[in-house]
Amino acid sequence: AVAPYLLPSLATEFARLGLTTGSWYGRMVFSSLEWLAESSVYTRLQTVMATGFNEAVISRQVITNLIGGLICFLFAWLVFVPATNRSTAGSGSRGLVLRSSHRLRIFSPGRPWAMPLAWKDFQFIAGGFSFAVVKLFLYVLLLAGIVYTSILSGGTFYWDGIAGLYTTCLMWAVGIEACILAARIFHDEVRLQTWSTLLMLPRSVPYLAYTKALGCLLGLCPSIACLCLSTLLIPGIEPATALQVLIDPFTWGIVLMIAIFLHLVALLSLFARWGALPLAIVMMAPISICCPIWQLLFLVIGRGNLQDSMGTLAATATVWILMGLVCFVFQMMIGARLQEIGSK
Repeated sequence: AVAPYLLPSLATEFARLGLTTGSWYGRMVFSSLEWLAESSVYTRLQTVMATGFNEAVISRQVITNLIGGLICFLFAWLVFVPATNRSTAGSGSRGLVLRSSHRLRIFSPGRPWAMPLAWKDFQFIAGGFSFAVVKLFLYVLLLAGIVYTSILSGGTFYWDGIAGLYTTCLMWAVGIEACILAARIFHDEVRLQTWSTLLMLPRSVPYLAYTKALGCLLGLCPSIACLCLSTLLIPGIEPATALQVLIDPFTWGIVLMIAIFLHLVALLSLFARWGALPLAIVMMAPISICCPIWQLLFLVIGRGNLQDSMGTLAATATVWILMGLVCFVFQMMIGARLQEIGSK
């Protein structure tokens, strides 16, 4: 939903790096970004519903969505039989977690921590220390690739443009990783029907759920650390500017929508064994349109003068309160569903 609004900024960053349409790969990059920016059904609906619409029905949005659906169908068709031929009823995969007998035993899980559920989810869902090292290497390689592309394009070397593009890529990486972790946090317990066994422990449902969430959040630490360091690479950012961004109500409005989406993914994973993430993407459209949160936010912003610091703080405080209420409601729903699954 946010990609069409971010892709033009990405194209601007590429242009600042010196990439032009004079070369074949420059034309390919800008054409791909233009097609992707116009592939959103949300922006297309706004155009169609506008007064005086008189364009062709077959647009770039229709073509790209049909091609994307066809590619997904063919890919699912090709991998279905190989993926289900060797299906077993065993436990979940270890992923990149190394065994203690491996030569690189320093990256093995080791002994469980004082909070074993957090240790288990960090090691077997978030990937553990070995996957953290792999992510750090990939993020450094991404920065090197952006710098190399800037030099290869033959344009003027703009470090602020490189840092901005690198930060944008890291924001996408952190968002995608958080969505995957939210979809997998309760996946194994639901699929293997082990949640009722966990409830036999002398611990409450909130303790078990928050402990698992802590283990997944630890897996995000390398990505978030690289994202914070990438913002320091952007020259010209003064403390006053950074503070202004941190108290901007629109910034926290985006954080609010991300929080709603992650909670929705985690909640849907308790009802559907597979497909919680795409189902949440589909459901976010009516939620973002019909939910009164944005209307209330715009009402507060309209009544308060955002040029005044008190008006900005009032709007930001409103978003914080809304975020707390929304997260509380979603977490109560997740807790009720977990209690229901454990009682079966």
